[in-house]
Amino acid sequence: MLLGVRDAPPAGMRIERAPRGSLAGAVRGYRGYHEQAPVPRDRWETPAGDVILVLGMGDPFLAQAQPEAGRLMGFTSFVVGLHERPLHTRYEGVQFGVQVRLTPPAVAALLGVAMHELTNRVVDLADVAGRPAERWARTLASAGSWSRRFAVLDGILGERMLARNGDQMIARRAWQRLRRAGGDVSIADVVAEAGCSHRHLTDVFRREVGLTPKRAARVLRYERAARTLRDSRTGPAAVAAECGFTDQSHLTREFRLFSGVTPAAVARAGAGQFSTRR
Repeated sequence: MLLGVRDAPPAGMRIERAPRGSLAGAVRGYRGYHEQAPVPRDRWETPAGDVILVLGMGDPFLAQAQPEAGRLMGFTSFVVGLHERPLHTRYEGVQFGVQVRLTPPAVAALLGVAMHELTNRVVDLADVAGRPAERWARTLASAGSWSRRFAVLDGILGERMLARNGDQMIARRAWQRLRRAGGDVSIADVVAEAGCSHRHLTDVFRREVGLTPKRAARVLRYERAARTLRDSRTGPAAVAAECGFTDQSHLTREFRLFSGVTPAAVARAGAGQFSTRR
């Protein structure tokens, strides 16, 4: 049931916008969406380098609380942490809301949560944000236009993420380094650039991102390789070399781990069933 929204986009349409001002870099994009499914539709979301925040204003979205584990549960507003296995989701009825793509350090600042508590999990937003979660969704629903709705998001997110301490900045810079390299970077180089010990960076990174730097690099490397296979005609061997895998066999092992299928299957699926959220 929609929360009294007057200007939902036509069913099947999506409206995207980048964040404004200081949020750029921390918030990677907004997407307003409206989908109708008269019959259930299943999807498997494969690992990606963003944490997803959904503020839902329609019917519940069904997802596993943990990848490859347990029955599907209903979520309306929720957070999807970094995950390392395919995540089974299903939607039906009216799906309407806003999806926000965030860097892990931004989520740590926004929600005040240690990110390893969200790793490989889908969590109801109210469980980590408390009572403001419902207020955010209702404020978005009552906004008079999509431009206003995105402006409201800029204000909510900007205010909550304003304060950052030194460890958060260390994690943010290290994450940006990994992201720019698509995971293909020496962790020793990341440690050296962070200006702290390997142990301290690992502890900070786990708290602010949710994974160790090495595990996060593997997710980002997989994401880059999957995107390259989907968006180009480059073969698996060339993608393996371009994205920093030892060889094609290494690429195939990582794809089976992260997506449950081969690189060829991901390439054939395109932007369909097996997808990294973009």
